[in-house]
Amino acid sequence: MLHNPDIWLAVATFIPLLVVALVLTPMGRNPRHAAIVAMGGYATSLGLALWTVAHKLLAKGHMGHMGHLAAGRPILWTWLTLHTTGAATSPTNALRIGVAVDSLTLVSFLLTALIALLVGIYVIGMVDDRRIRPGWFAWSSLFVFAMFAMVVSASVLELFAAGVLATVGIWGMAGAAWRGSCEASVRRIMPLPLLGDAFFLLGICLLLVHCGPAVLSLPQVNGLAPIMASLGLALHATGVVQVLQSDGPSRLMGLGWWDWSGILMVLGIAGKATQFPLHTWAVETTPAATPTGALTAGLLIAVAGPYMTARLIPLLNVDVRLMTARAAAATLCFGALCALTARDIKRGLMWLVSAQAGLSILFLVTGSYVAGLYESIFLALSGTCLFICAGTVLHCTGGQSDSRLLGGLWRSLPVTAAASFLVCSAAMGLLLFGQPDMLVRGFENLRHFGAQIGEYGNLLFWLPMTACYLILLGLARWWWLIFGGAWRGTGSAPGGESAVRLFPLILLALGSLICGQPILGISGLLAKSSPNALFPPYANAAHTEFAVQMANRLAWAWPVAFAAVVALYFNGLARAERFRRLPGPNLLYRWLDAELYFYDLYGAISRVIISGMAAVVGAVDRWVIGWLVVSIGLIVRLISIVFAALDWRLTSVAAAGGLLSPAGGNFRAPVRWRWLFPLVLFLILVAAALLIILLAASYS
Repeated sequence: MLHNPDIWLAVATFIPLLVVALVLTPMGRNPRHAAIVAMGGYATSLGLALWTVAHKLLAKGHMGHMGHLAAGRPILWTWLTLHTTGAATSPTNALRIGVAVDSLTLVSFLLTALIALLVGIYVIGMVDDRRIRPGWFAWSSLFVFAMFAMVVSASVLELFAAGVLATVGIWGMAGAAWRGSCEASVRRIMPLPLLGDAFFLLGICLLLVHCGPAVLSLPQVNGLAPIMASLGLALHATGVVQVLQSDGPSRLMGLGWWDWSGILMVLGIAGKATQFPLHTWAVETTPAATPTGALTAGLLIAVAGPYMTARLIPLLNVDVRLMTARAAAATLCFGALCALTARDIKRGLMWLVSAQAGLSILFLVTGSYVAGLYESIFLALSGTCLFICAGTVLHCTGGQSDSRLLGGLWRSLPVTAAASFLVCSAAMGLLLFGQPDMLVRGFENLRHFGAQIGEYGNLLFWLPMTACYLILLGLARWWWLIFGGAWRGTGSAPGGESAVRLFPLILLALGSLICGQPILGISGLLAKSSPNALFPPYANAAHTEFAVQMANRLAWAWPVAFAAVVALYFNGLARAERFRRLPGPNLLYRWLDAELYFYDLYGAISRVIISGMAAVVGAVDRWVIGWLVVSIGLIVRLISIVFAALDWRLTSVAAAGGLLSPAGGNFRAPVRWRWLFPLVLFLILVAAALLIILLAASYS
């Protein structure tokens, strides 16, 4: 097997586990040593992945040709094969648990390894602060291993297991391995992603019950034919169109079993990509260290969520895709609105990342496969870059995260300010380095998708389009309050950019600007992994022209948004405060500042659920367990009374001469009771003999 060069990608997947083992040894007790070991592991994984890609590009003389990347053998290792009796002779109808690779896997693996390495280099610059524990590198390596395992998964079961492991890694990085108190935030972030994992497992169980294990194979393993065949047999449908429009015969609340399976798996995706209704947990990781937020935003939200959506699209019917599109549009709007009033610089960034992840998932479920994944790649690079910028600001200002007390840092942090400005400008494809055509195609397909729904379908186009304008406004506000204007803090403006911190920042900014360049061929690689049979092309000239015009105007919205922010905050916060105190804007500001009261809503729901469960348990304890204990006590008491009476009567009769004097006096039992004990004993023996005879006759 080692003669196959693709096997080294599987080896690269397990290198972070080796890093975890080394960090837990005495070698990793020193933070600097642990950081060097972790960076060496990430660099090795990245090098092996690059070598695999280079070998595929140069194989068979196809210099620079990407076509054979998706045509190679996808399965590298198969650890376990599950199949039913009828599928034992057909490997394409069996579930293969192992490692699978296609063009999307290679792109996602390289992106994950690159971001992990650059964030690790940034962390090395923080080792001297004595705020980092060596255990943080163990948790981060475990998280990176989970991300690697996710992108090379060959089945839905592996996606689920890798997702749970990634959640555990985030928990460890957020609160268990950094000096400082983050316990309250950790307690708040854990329930929602774990709840999403539980929903995901329930969706898998529904598929297994109705379809068997073959349906859990991902499309890059055996193609779409086995998946569609298994679903068609369970749904009594023929053809891809009929299968996607079916929902299953079993109905609960008006939904079939396939609807419920898709909804539960989408909730699992929402727990990773912070989508509605599980969209509030990621902002609670912001009190933790900046590298934790960078890995959460750049890998878990921007990469894992869209990647899982792209792989699970064949298992989502039309109704579930529509529900997913609505949830993504809602998240896009919520995140854009909450970022407009966020005072904490990392909290505002996390809302913007969550909103743009919603845009990526929205493109994916409405047919824009390449546009959705391109948005995911850009978001991973740009989100990580902006978080590192925020970390640099926090380091230079002594941990000041309130944007109202910052400003004017472009003078003391010029490279950080320039890099973040370029990344914000490229958010909607303004610069020539980007490739805005993919985003335009995404909005075009979104317009067609909404037009086919009916009366309210156009909201799926207008709400995301409006939210994109708000995202640009939020990015402009975030940048200006930190770097623009004059310094609003106490004392003089701080400085001190470090070369170690600037290196990953510059590379991430350049990657954000050039990731859409046609020479890189990323769009072609993404297109080769697309399940094209599930995305029929749209043809409507009127919708196409209108959508293209509106999407192209997004590039011109950035200067308008930046000019509006400068006009509002040019002389500090006084003008914005006067505007905020007006009755209408004040109510809107309070609503957005409370983050749409989702925490209060979730708190009320959790209190109702907990109090309801307590009432049910109390009622069961009072009416069931209590009466059961009382009944058992009464029965035992009655039996004891009966046996006491029989013991006194029969023992006294069986005594010699029937004499018994328990109180010191003489008592002779009546003569009529003397024959009772032998008679009862005789009847019991006769009944036992008859029972033995009947049992022997029945068995013979």
